[in-house]
Amino acid sequence: MDTYAKELAPWEKKSEYYRTIELGRDVKTQMETIAKQTKDMISSRLASKNSTIASKTIINDVANNYGYNMQSVENGMFGLRAAFEWGITDVVWLIEQNRKELNDEVKLFYASSGQRSIDLKKEGVEAYSKGKIDEAVESYLELTRSGNKDFSVYISLGIIFLFFKKEKQKALDNFDKAVEIAELKSTYYASCALLFKALANRDLGLVEDAEKCSKQAMDLTPDFAEALYQNALYNALLNKGETAVPLLKEAVSHDILYCLKINKEKDFDGIRPKINKMFEEIRDAKKENIKHHLRAIEEKVSSIVEIANSIKKQGYDASKVLQLKLLKGQEDEVFKKLKNNSIFDIQMATLSFPSLNKLVQHNASALKKKCQEIKNQLEGKMKEIGGKLLEKQKGGGILKLIINLFIGQIAVIPIGLSINASFGIYIGEVVLFVACFYWNIILPRQKWAGVYAIQEKVEGMNRILKKINSL
Repeated sequence: MDTYAKELAPWEKKSEYYRTIELGRDVKTQMETIAKQTKDMISSRLASKNSTIASKTIINDVANNYGYNMQSVENGMFGLRAAFEWGITDVVWLIEQNRKELNDEVKLFYASSGQRSIDLKKEGVEAYSKGKIDEAVESYLELTRSGNKDFSVYISLGIIFLFFKKEKQKALDNFDKAVEIAELKSTYYASCALLFKALANRDLGLVEDAEKCSKQAMDLTPDFAEALYQNALYNALLNKGETAVPLLKEAVSHDILYCLKINKEKDFDGIRPKINKMFEEIRDAKKENIKHHLRAIEEKVSSIVEIANSIKKQGYDASKVLQLKLLKGQEDEVFKKLKNNSIFDIQMATLSFPSLNKLVQHNASALKKKCQEIKNQLEGKMKEIGGKLLEKQKGGGILKLIINLFIGQIAVIPIGLSINASFGIYIGEVVLFVACFYWNIILPRQKWAGVYAIQEKVEGMNRILKKINSL
């Protein structure tokens, strides 16, 4: 294995898409540049021939949707995750030193150390940020000689000796000191120092030591994605694929863009068949998950269509308030991405689900509103007809029948006598009774039956509304 005791290793050199990232510019500008350049990095890595990872049609969409924002960059190595590379360590460490979490921690070291120590720290950080490395080293070394317990000073010196001075053993010594202090104060920065230490060990050909350091970093900060990735890489170099692959899967669960980083990394070539199988497993798991979500959406859409048909059977058309064509169009886009059968096509398909769910809810809400309108109209009609019938009933059904029969005698008796006394009167009485009974008893009841039919429709709408609310 090649060693790089007095020079930068190939893995420590700056990538083309990070070429403008260098000390000497203000931190905010550097962060903005890194955030912008990560899109180029993603596009570059997507342009691979691994169809399991991404199809050619998805490159721009992934770069636009999965680029790293300012907040990610502000969080240093932890926030950058798959976008981090050793070539920009110097600038990333400058960003780390501007984080409130670190500044709050190190302030405690200077609370009783005197003004000189405070000034030296300030001078060291300022010189480092401007790329004045020798001046930074001078300030930092004077701090260490005074017995300073600021672990960030030792990390700064370690980075300078590793990347600028290329004195790997001195770098290791400083990282050791940083870990010793930081373990008691900040597990995250202890983990950072351990990852730098692992890198220096690798430069010296000590891959087993590098693996141990990165594992310690991973154990100290379990959700530190880059620690998982680095430990997996060293295990791959040691041909321990069975250890490396689960770690890589976990790193991918933190940041899907690790798929691109892993795919491009030559250090994984020794276990590439296992890596490719891992990619297939990740893809298939995501595909099954998205199918599960699609089934749930399709069930809701089927319910909406079924409800619309139920409303139609009641004599009302609710189809005009639905946007089923738009919904189907979005579903077709998801299926198209699924057909490409790659990790990132499927990942991009998942981005459609909030919109799909929102559209389903919109259709359900529109249907609910339409149902409520129909129900209100029916209740209004029922109230109107029922009110009139009740008004008529005030006269009394049976009493009114008797009155009408009595009044009817005025006509029945003379007519009956003119035809055939008793027989004519008998026939007239029957006709009169039937007519009065129909008019006073049967007809009102028929009208009430209409009210009951409307009430049945109202109850039907209530059942439909209940179904909609369950969607």
